[in-house]
Amino acid sequence: MKKKLMIIALMLAMAIQFVQAVAINEISYSIKMRFDGHNALPESAKLVQGEAAEEDKTENHSYSLQLTSFKGEKLDSRGFDLPNYWFDIDVYVENGTFIMFLPYHTNGQKLEVYRNGRKISELDVSEFASCNQDGFCSVTEKQEECPEDCKVKVVEEKTSEAKEEKTTVIKEKPLSPSLVATIVILLLVLAALIYFATRKGAPKKR
Repeated sequence: MKKKLMIIALMLAMAIQFVQAVAINEISYSIKMRFDGHNALPESAKLVQGEAAEEDKTENHSYSLQLTSFKGEKLDSRGFDLPNYWFDIDVYVENGTFIMFLPYHTNGQKLEVYRNGRKISELDVSEFASCNQDGFCSVTEKQEECPEDCKVKVVEEKTSEAKEEKTTVIKEKPLSPSLVATIVILLLVLAALIYFATRKGAPKKR
């Protein structure tokens, strides 16, 4: 029983290391799109390993799929047309499904579909987000993935700057009067000791 538990724990550790090794820019949303007539709906989404192809901006499309953040910012988009025409048999298809890909963003909240500039459908993908942009650094958020919420480095920089300013002030501070008086007294005592030492060793006059 113990050996089985150890094997399971080892497999879990290896799986976690594999997931962490995959860079964010190597992850994409795989979106299942459903169309019906002139409507298009992002039916479901999942994360897959691999980079999404760049958008071809040379072509004009009637539809566009847009990823927005928790603050409503446009993160990415792809233009498309409904694949409802089969050239080989010259037939229109009224409904069906197809897959689209978008680059993954840690703060992605919604997938929105637009037709001729008007939004016609949307899908919530916040379950895949690791940064909800609420101003608080939660347990699941990391500084490198969500610097907007987890501002650890900024705080450290401010602290180090304050220390440097404090050090500079201490260096430029003049000597206090008590310290000057102490130094003068020590010099006088040292001079007196040297004087008496030289007097004691001098030869006596007859």
